[in-house]
Parts: sequence; C-alpha cells; structure tokens
Amino acid sequence: EVIQGLADDLHPVLNERRTTILYPGEAARVPVYTNRTLLRQLLLYLMIEITAHYSSGVLEIGCAELPEAVTISLSYSYPTGEPPAELEPCLSGSEELAGLLTVLNARGGPLLDRSGGLLISLPTSQANILIVDDNENTIRMFRRFLANENCRIFDAPDRPRVCASLR
Repeated sequence: EVIQGLADDLHPVLNERRTTILYPGEAARVPVYTNRTLLRQLLLYLMIEITAHYSSGVLEIGCAELPEAVTISLSYSYPTGEPPAELEPCLSGSEELAGLLTVLNARGGPLLDRSGGLLISLPTSQANILIVDDNENTIRMFRRFLANENCRIFDAPDRPRVCASLR
C-alpha cells in the first residue's frame, strides 16, 4: 500500500523527470511492523533523491520476504542498456536519511548492493518486552513509554510469577 500510494502521488514528478517506476503489485503485500508514516517518508525521500540525480530511466522497487524481515530494494537503470546507476553518490552524507533510518530503526539501515542498488530490511514480527517490577507505577510508566512502539508488553511483579506464566 505504501509503495503504490507513493507511486501514485509522485506520478507527476516522475513524468516531469521522464522516469518510469516499476513496483510489485498486490502479491507483495507483507505486514511490516514499523511506523507506516516514517516508512512512507523514508521511501519518498529516497525516490525523490534518486530521481533528482538521474532522469530518463526506470526506478524499480522490489520486495522480498525473508524469515524475519522484508527487504525493499530500489534500483535505477537507463532504458539505453547502460549499467544501473550508482545510488551511493546521491544518498551518502545525508543527515535526513540517517535520521529517518534511526527513527524507523531499519535493521542495519540501507545497504548498497553490488549493482549500486539499495536494500532496506524491515522486521516482520513484533518485539516482546518483559517488565518485572513489583511497583505498579513503574510498569505503567514503561507501558506509557512504549505505547506507540510495535511491541507486545508482558509484565509480572516478581520472578516466581514470570516462571509460572512461562509454564
């Protein structure tokens, strides 16, 4: 949904830059446990930066499901058959990109592959967090602090109750 929405929103800009975008259709819908707004912002940033540096080509976005992650790949090629464009020059040193990846907590951040493309790895499962504390206020504080995170929170007042609940 995120990729298709971005492709639709950027259609006028991409047409102006004579860039075609190829992306997976319905078959690539995989749940990713991350902030959708930040993911959208990251992909928007990448798509705009890449197409600003290169024109008259094809921006290809792919998705692959791995055991505990989904990879989103971006590559840019020219219709003339030239080798794929190197994406590193248009992305290196970007504080905005580094900030987005830190907040999004993409596993390992973007990785440039051998062909000059870009790979981003995102988790497909939620983190489990166990809070053991006999103070109910501390547990409430942690729950409030983690309320907007994609995680499941379990709590227990002491170690024997943790062991009992695990059985």
